[in-house]
Amino acid sequence: MPNPDAAQSDRQLIIAWPGHQLTAPLTAPVLRLGRHPDGNDIVIEAPAVAPYHATLRLEADGYHLLDGQERDGQWVRSPNGLSCRGQPVVDEKLDNGEIVRIPGPAEDFVSLLYFDAAAASPGQRTQVSLTHEISLGRDPRNDLVINDPTASAFHATVTPLGQTHLLRDLRSASGTFVNGQRVAQHALQPDDDILIGSVQLRYDGHHLALVDLRRAGIRLDGVSLRKQVPAAKASAGDSGFKLLLSDVSLVIHPREFIAIVGGSGTGKSTLLDALNAFRPVNGRVLINGDDLYRNFDAYRQSIGYVPQDDIIHRELTVEEALRFVARLRLPPDTGPAEIEKRVETVLQQVAMSNRRTVLVRQLSGGQRKRISLAVELIAAPGILFLDEPTSGLDPGLDKRMMFTLRQVANAGTTVILVTHATDNIQDCDLVAFLAERGRLIFYGPPTEALTFFGVHDFAEIYHLVELEPDRWQQAFQASGFYAAYIERRLATTCPRCSEPLAPEQMICANCGYQRQSATTTAQAAPVPVARPTPWRAGLATFSRQTSILIERYVTIMLRDRRNLLFLLLQAPLIALLLFLVMKPGLFNQGLDVEVSDLAEMQKVLFVLACIAAWFGLINAVREIVKELPIYRRERFVNLGVAAYVTSKLVVLLALSIVQAGLLVAIVHLRGQFPAVGASGLPGVIEIFAAVLLVTFASTCLGLLLSAAVGREDRVMSLMPLFLIPQIVFAGVVFKLEGSARFVSWLTFSRWGIEAMGATINLPELHRIASYVMPVEALVFPFDHSSAYLRQNLGILLALAVVCMALTVVALKRQDAR
Repeated sequence: MPNPDAAQSDRQLIIAWPGHQLTAPLTAPVLRLGRHPDGNDIVIEAPAVAPYHATLRLEADGYHLLDGQERDGQWVRSPNGLSCRGQPVVDEKLDNGEIVRIPGPAEDFVSLLYFDAAAASPGQRTQVSLTHEISLGRDPRNDLVINDPTASAFHATVTPLGQTHLLRDLRSASGTFVNGQRVAQHALQPDDDILIGSVQLRYDGHHLALVDLRRAGIRLDGVSLRKQVPAAKASAGDSGFKLLLSDVSLVIHPREFIAIVGGSGTGKSTLLDALNAFRPVNGRVLINGDDLYRNFDAYRQSIGYVPQDDIIHRELTVEEALRFVARLRLPPDTGPAEIEKRVETVLQQVAMSNRRTVLVRQLSGGQRKRISLAVELIAAPGILFLDEPTSGLDPGLDKRMMFTLRQVANAGTTVILVTHATDNIQDCDLVAFLAERGRLIFYGPPTEALTFFGVHDFAEIYHLVELEPDRWQQAFQASGFYAAYIERRLATTCPRCSEPLAPEQMICANCGYQRQSATTTAQAAPVPVARPTPWRAGLATFSRQTSILIERYVTIMLRDRRNLLFLLLQAPLIALLLFLVMKPGLFNQGLDVEVSDLAEMQKVLFVLACIAAWFGLINAVREIVKELPIYRRERFVNLGVAAYVTSKLVVLLALSIVQAGLLVAIVHLRGQFPAVGASGLPGVIEIFAAVLLVTFASTCLGLLLSAAVGREDRVMSLMPLFLIPQIVFAGVVFKLEGSARFVSWLTFSRWGIEAMGATINLPELHRIASYVMPVEALVFPFDHSSAYLRQNLGILLALAVVCMALTVVALKRQDAR
């Protein structure tokens, strides 16, 4: 048996259940766990734990956790066992960061996190000599394996090149970054920092030294963060600006669980979005010592963000939602087995494995929040931001959510959340209290906050701060908490690895980071905002994302059967109404056409065009705005705008084909369109093409409205304003004279009627009818020719393309919001 004395103080078992947490150092080769105080080395007073539940045993390859204990010479298993990654286990080898659970009633399970400080040490590195070409990537066959789900299987190579080495990216999905800049290839210089996913490599001229940031943890420094906006009302002598953040500085160490607390309008969400670069402000945000705003692309995959709105489609099951997220966010060479393993891992992390086949819409509010959290954990971020994750939850669910986040932090992810609920913030390591105008009035341990404010309950702090915000800001800045948790952290620890530094020490001996002077860092003047660049997808990424999004959209549409049935039944039901009022064989009378027939034909074409415009708008007008929070989050990670719009258009075009086909087919049964149209094709085919293009162009307009307006209730209110012009300026109900004729150029119905009029040869029918009695002139110069038909169909297609392009522009404007 190995000697347990070696570095045993580094090994710990972190045990947590709702409302409780304890840390047990592993200092013996055999340790017994259970609820009974007699006979157990680690006593866990949780209802889910049996009196004598499990055994920790040190083997040659490390600690193993076994279900049960030896009692009176026999091995007795526990009644409810152990589970790991959602599966029951009897003997589990514990790796650093491994989580094993003791199942309990409902969600009152016990979580056992194994932590080996030696394995997780920021200073522990894998060093590789560069005497020959080496490959880097996720696949075990690489010379240097990058243990990160966002790394490609074969990500990059390093090849000797004279006195230096050439780093070449192998067209990886997430990119290879040198000193914060994405590169295709780069001649390395000593002290270059290479970042692949969450793995950092430093080049010294002869070797690559590897540091896994997920194990080392991510540190975040916010320095002099300030934001002001024009005030709605500015009094005389006022600056005319409203302050949202007032030079806030704070330091968050790796694996810390931080709560940002304050009343409404105190800048909590503004501070959170400044720290995660979602909405940058003046000042500096350092992520492991690098400027986040300037190097956002390098750390994009390491940042998770859960907004207030749910970022999951309710029509999908839990596992479907996570599977689609994994396929979109992880590299394309990630196989189905890897994706399933990743999905199971995050479901276990948020304690939702037993709900994986349930539709998201059938989950409770707290469960949906945890699935939104699981979505962000798919890419294994090193730092996680959450905006009001417990909003709207009852106290019990609030407690469970905070417990889950505590476990995520324990597992190695830095967690920062905004909340107004203070019942469970004692689970956090530090809490930041904000007052009006975004002023930081406390930053320190939650229990110390009660002492600082001289109260017994966190809720009392709100009242004190509201009455005297200036006093509390001054008191905090003069306190030991400000010195310990802000000034000292900024001045005496390395921003990259958090190792201690002397105030005059400019280079960290542990990681080589070169910092600015402590004075400069602590008192940095605000710098201009450098907004992160949104993700730009290449052609291969476009094709892959489009296919995945189409599959997801179709799944969602088929799952909402009631809405789909409504959309599909519209066409035949409306067509049947036309069937009832239309004259049989209306379009196939030849020389027997009458004046009344001519008027009825134009009315039918008018109705077909207006119905098609209605179909397109109603199909598309909600399709972007209803999932805008999901789009924004996916866009911030790696979603291409063109792929997103294309996926919508492809599915909605298929729907339009079905609708137009049903509508035209039923009308044709009654009205009998001409056997030969203007182009020589059957008339029914040409009518179908015109109706389809009106529907498609209107669909593009609907997507444009959905992308531009931004609110579902507002876009539904605006829809009639864009549908009514299709009626008014179609040229059938009213004569188009003067400026009205120019306005009609922008309506789809007008061009649809002209195309269909060419197919049925309205000029010839008009001439025949005029032999009997004078007939009012046609409103458009219809021409029964292939060129005239193509012209009108081409205009419809051009209008559709313009709407598509404007939709892309409108969505890109979302990047700036």
